[in-house]
Amino acid sequence: GQDLTSLTMKTSALARVFIVAIAGCRFPLCVCFTVHRRGGEILSLRADGPTMLTSATRRTPQHPHQLTRRQRPIFHHEYRSLESKLRAQGSPEETGSTRTGEILYLVLPLLLVYISNQWSRYSISYLVDFSSTDGALNSYQAMNVDLQFDQSQYGLLASTAFTILFALSSLLAGSLADKYDRKLLTMGSCGVWTMATLAQSQANTFNDVLVARIIMGGACAFAVPAAYTLISEKVSEDKLALANSFYGSGVYVGGALASLSLLLDNNFGWRITLETIAGFGFVSVMVAGLVLPSDSLRMINGAGSEEKSKQEGGLFSDASDILSIPRVQFIYLASFVRFCSGLLIGVWAAPYYKQAFPDSSAEYALIN
Repeated sequence: GQDLTSLTMKTSALARVFIVAIAGCRFPLCVCFTVHRRGGEILSLRADGPTMLTSATRRTPQHPHQLTRRQRPIFHHEYRSLESKLRAQGSPEETGSTRTGEILYLVLPLLLVYISNQWSRYSISYLVDFSSTDGALNSYQAMNVDLQFDQSQYGLLASTAFTILFALSSLLAGSLADKYDRKLLTMGSCGVWTMATLAQSQANTFNDVLVARIIMGGACAFAVPAAYTLISEKVSEDKLALANSFYGSGVYVGGALASLSLLLDNNFGWRITLETIAGFGFVSVMVAGLVLPSDSLRMINGAGSEEKSKQEGGLFSDASDILSIPRVQFIYLASFVRFCSGLLIGVWAAPYYKQAFPDSSAEYALIN
């Protein structure tokens, strides 16, 4: 009896394989996943084996446990083709550790963009000089002398004009990076702040620089969220810290180049210095366009995400939901205080050093 039962089961299994093989040319071969849900939470996921996806398969419950006595679905089936399942899981090469060369190839263009971001925003602190009030300063080297603005107006340019729109844009940048092509977002934002830098080099009045700084602040907010999400998606977990640290070094490289702008200013003037910074930004945009991977699939899914976002209240609603969490509020407040103090030092350190040691600006540029 047991032998007959075993033979029957083996014959049935072979018959199923034969039927699937014969019918595979007509119906796609799929895997049926039994998903156990409680509300919106997935408790368990089990693959029930290959099956042919036909119209009857979709309509007919395959297992009695799909429905409870009250006909409320607790278990349901999701059908995915074997090809899509394997593609989602990835091949061993795709799921293995990311090679260092691949990390450099991905992070280098993002790093160039980040350096341009930091260099552009902080350069203004090294292009002003308040060390003399008797008109002896050279307008060729000092932006404030050429455009005739004072220290309070400089404080507005270096801090408030930049940071207000930067802070507001930061609330949207993360949501946009989650939904849209991060390559285009990176290139677009870098292109905008580079154009704003170039506009500063051609400014003739204080108001010209003010408008350019406001636009720059709005654009600079979009680079970092796009970069970090792109890195976390493309780099394996065991190399993620290395990739993030490599990208994060852009803060210090960009800050160092901003300090070295003092040397450019001393030799070529503040306008050519800003044009040089803008030139670096344009090169960064081109490298990002040539090297960064495209997010075309995110653009396809973006329409659905955009419609869903509208139904749920839009991008500002996402930001308000995050900021409604008490722990996030404390982190936000602490970050605000930390960056206020850091910005205070960064904005006034270079002008103070120029004023206190007017003959040692080159040494300060190198040491800083």
